[in-house]
Amino acid sequence: SVLISVRNPSRTMSEPKSREVTIWRVVVTGALVIFYLVVFALLARNTHEVEFDITASESSALRVFWTMPGTPFDTERSRALHIGPDQSRYRMIVWPAGKPFHLQFKAADYVQSLEFKSLSVNRLGRETLTLGVDAIGQRMFVVGGDRTAAQVAATVRFDKSDKWLVLRIDAVRPGGGGSWAVPLASVALGAVVLFALIRLFNAGTARRHWLHYALLVFLLAGFSRWGTGAIPYALLLVLYAVTATLLVYRLAVLLGAGLGWLRNRPSSGPRVRDLVLPVLFFGFVFYLGLRQLPQLAGFDVGRLFDVTGFAQARNGFVGFYEENFFHRKDLLGLNSEIKFSVLKTSPLQKMMVGKDGFVFEGRGERRVENTDIRSFNNFADYLGRVPFTEDELHQWGRVLQGRHDYLAGLGIPYVFAIAPTKGMIYPEKLPRRFRPEPGAITRHDQLVTYLAENTTVPVADLHSAILKAKAHHESPSLYYRVDFHWNFLGAFFAYQELVEVANRHYPDLDLTPLRLSDFTVDVDEDWIDHPYLLTLGLRPYAHHSDQYVRLRPRDTARFPDSSLLPESGVQDAPIPTEELQTRLGDVPVKVLPNAAGELEKMIVFGDSFIYKTMFYFSAHARRLVFKRTVFEFPDEIVEVEKPDLLVQEILNMYLLGDPPTK
Repeated sequence: SVLISVRNPSRTMSEPKSREVTIWRVVVTGALVIFYLVVFALLARNTHEVEFDITASESSALRVFWTMPGTPFDTERSRALHIGPDQSRYRMIVWPAGKPFHLQFKAADYVQSLEFKSLSVNRLGRETLTLGVDAIGQRMFVVGGDRTAAQVAATVRFDKSDKWLVLRIDAVRPGGGGSWAVPLASVALGAVVLFALIRLFNAGTARRHWLHYALLVFLLAGFSRWGTGAIPYALLLVLYAVTATLLVYRLAVLLGAGLGWLRNRPSSGPRVRDLVLPVLFFGFVFYLGLRQLPQLAGFDVGRLFDVTGFAQARNGFVGFYEENFFHRKDLLGLNSEIKFSVLKTSPLQKMMVGKDGFVFEGRGERRVENTDIRSFNNFADYLGRVPFTEDELHQWGRVLQGRHDYLAGLGIPYVFAIAPTKGMIYPEKLPRRFRPEPGAITRHDQLVTYLAENTTVPVADLHSAILKAKAHHESPSLYYRVDFHWNFLGAFFAYQELVEVANRHYPDLDLTPLRLSDFTVDVDEDWIDHPYLLTLGLRPYAHHSDQYVRLRPRDTARFPDSSLLPESGVQDAPIPTEELQTRLGDVPVKVLPNAAGELEKMIVFGDSFIYKTMFYFSAHARRLVFKRTVFEFPDEIVEVEKPDLLVQEILNMYLLGDPPTK
């Protein structure tokens, strides 16, 4: 409608067309058709359509990469898909630099297996390679692990799919099957569409205008459903360029007429100066379009013309576009830099930016454990607006008392703790609108009070302990500036409180706590927090003002040997994983051995916060076992280990979810 409304005002509909204008339109039409064919040839040269049937043991994202042998895999040449337990067929467009090439499949770590039924590769609408179950099993291999393919019920299954599955595609030949009729018909159809588009913008009457518009919609619908390979995308690129150029040209004519530039413009055609702006814009549009359309080539546009499934197809297209649009990283990075550095706000809802560049937990969905995904709103909790109900408090008390009594029956001491989020320790750094109001009661306050008054569960008040430590240690901070976690200094004060509570409630343990004077505190003042900066969409090397704290033992006699604890001190170091045999099967756990430990065995249940205390607790146990869990209580591990002490921690944010039931 905009294009029609800005048609050349200097010529009426009844004005006869001159011979010069007719020649001009013929030349433009021919040039656009040639342009379409050239773009089609460029896109089709190495464009392949891949279709495959795949099933996953769990719902997950699947990223498919393609590259040449010997070339590293790059996210710029990849597609993100959603797979699940139901057998599904997927179609995507890949454009490797040549042949042979590899397809690489990567699912989430928790997916136990992937099953393939078939895979085909087409070029120019012609089937060139089809792989069945046997062929996939022979060509697919696992990077970094054993190949464990097995044929099951007409599919080939790959276990341990947390590894990279790579499929060799080395026999793709254009013209390997099918007929040239469909590609040739598509090329001809593209030329007709271009002609219809040009006629649309030069229709002399409203009736002819709508006739050409209907023809264009019909042809585009047919193209989207039946077009093959690079053909529809080459056409869409040309349509995009033509539409944008015509729009800019018409606007330039109107602008020029309004400013008196084109008062005597001849009707035979535009002058050179009239074409400067359209040509400049056309070049920019051509560049963007040429780079963008291959990114969108993995989406079946024909789904948008399915009336019954339009809503689902629309949502699928939006998700696909958000994942794959051109220069996604650069544009998101620019957006993040402006919001973080200029507007002092967070690019993500899950995070919020406070004073002095402190980043806090926000609101949104998070994966708690395994496939359990829950929504959390830390904003509301800081303000005391989402208190527990009496039933929720009773459920928390019942569950924790039950765990305490179960362990007491086995003679195992039990200590429970709630790790405070950063906003509870540094409320002065929160955005002003989210700072707690005087007298605001959080879920943490409610639960700690309820457990003290209604249960016999020993609870370590980490909130008060770390606030006390903060008052005496202004620098370095006890939490990272960008990362949500406490650092190893904050973790040390949490450890001290846990040991103090354990000794107070279970005097027979008689644990000798570590003191801060047992360590040398080393602080890196120019540390780069890569994972969280990348999560925010920021360039890590432009934001390197965070602190990284290491606690280096003055005497290493109480700690594990140097193969486990680095010489530079307590820091983010790998802890060995062990498969523990239980009544429910093998369970992976982290294990720290230490011959100098005071207790025979100790278990720590919790999340990534308590994990940072592992090297401190290793001074107290000859075998220290850690299992990441939030709401669950893996008693099968307790049955096998029979520890002398069990510590369980949960992050305050998780209190915003439903109480546990086990």
